Amino acid sequence: AAAEMIAYGNAFMAQIVANSRALAAALDARGIPVLGKHKGYTTTHQVIADVRAQGGGLDVAHLLARANLITNKNLLPNDGPEDWDRPSGLRMGTIEVTRLGMKEAQMDQIADFMARVLIAKEAPENVLEDVVDFREPYQKLFYCFDNGMPD
Repeated sequence: AAAEMIAYGNAFMAQIVANSRALAAALDARGIPVLGKHKGYTTTHQVIADVRAQGGGLDVAHLLARANLITNKNLLPNDGPEDWDRPSGLRMGTIEVTRLGMKEAQMDQIADFMARVLIAKEAPENVLEDVVDFREPYQKLFYCFDNGMPD
């Protein structure tokens, strides 16, 4: 693992951040506000969205999970200690999808799936099949000696 990180780590980390920024911008453009817009959204693997208008982080995470979109509730800066279990935010990471070879174009598609559920109010079960079909071609792990870099 250490040798693979020496060989592929810089490219892997750069793509993770590029994917996070692309996902954040795509979500924001679709009406799902993302923190840090004024700073380019993120410099890490994480995207934090303000989903108060969609019911809050816990409910939104559960709703998206029904469409096979895995996220996590997250506290926002204005949340208090009493909001620990039901915070206003949603956290998404891009490490796994990047490792599967996805790039910025795929982040746009992921944002579309999320917006279908959260903005268009489409039933998650209707989006599920499209998410599964979208994910199906991504079966190899990249940034490793077995498969190298994605195209």
